[in-house]
Formats: sequence, C-alpha cells, structure tokens
Amino acid sequence: MKARARGVDVKIIMPGISDVPIVQYAAEAHYRRWMAAGLALWEYQHVVMHSKYALVDDDWCLIGTFNGNVASVAFAIEVALVSRRPSDGAAVAAQLQRDLAVSLPVDVARLRAVPLRRRILGFLAALLMGLANVLFARRPI
Repeated sequence: MKARARGVDVKIIMPGISDVPIVQYAAEAHYRRWMAAGLALWEYQHVVMHSKYALVDDDWCLIGTFNGNVASVAFAIEVALVSRRPSDGAAVAAQLQRDLAVSLPVDVARLRAVPLRRRILGFLAALLMGLANVLFARRPI
C-alpha cells in the first residue's frame, strides 16, 4: 500500500479458486481496504494457483511459492527466486498479461454482492489468520 501511496500502479491477482477456503475468505475480508488504498485486485479463474510472482518496475522479479504469512513460514517449505535478468522480467510481464486475461476484476459492485454469511466467514478467517501470525511469530526455530 505504501508503493501505491507513492503513485505506483499496483495490480494483485488473487486466487478465484482455492483449495484452502479459509485463506481465500481471509483475503476477501481485506479487499475493501486494499481497494480503498488504490490497489487493483483481480481473481484468477483458470485453476488453483499456488505459484506467486512479482514484477517491480521491469527491473526485478520474484517467482516462487512463498506465502506472506508467519504460519506458512513456520510450517511449510517455501521457496522464492529473485532475478534482475531482463529476460526473466520480460517473461514475468508476459505471464502477468496472460493471467490478467483469465482473471476477473474485483470492483465495488462485486463486493456488494458477497452474501453476509461469506463476509462473516471472511471476518472470522482474517481474525484467525491474524491470530496465527501473532502466535507463530514467537515460535522458536
């Protein structure tokens, strides 16, 4: 969100299909806040996507499975490759365009259509994920 505040165009593709519903619900609970901060959100519709990638200023990219939460770091084997090779950045930029083509944009109208039950599940899931991050942050390695 700090990058967006500096005027950076930030696009995030979230999974539209998940095999871990609690994580999807927890993310959805944050959509309104992220959109209010100016982030453009999309939901990938093709398959369950576990891979992650980032492209920053066409200067460097990250490709991997790394999840940005303490619970995943504590209990999963996560990997990430960071590259400054222009060919890797170009490949990630091309993949981003392909993934956006099979993703649905998240907008205010879509958020208004989310049933109350799912919003409550999202709130509870986000609370649980936040609690896990606090508890596992103190776990000795």
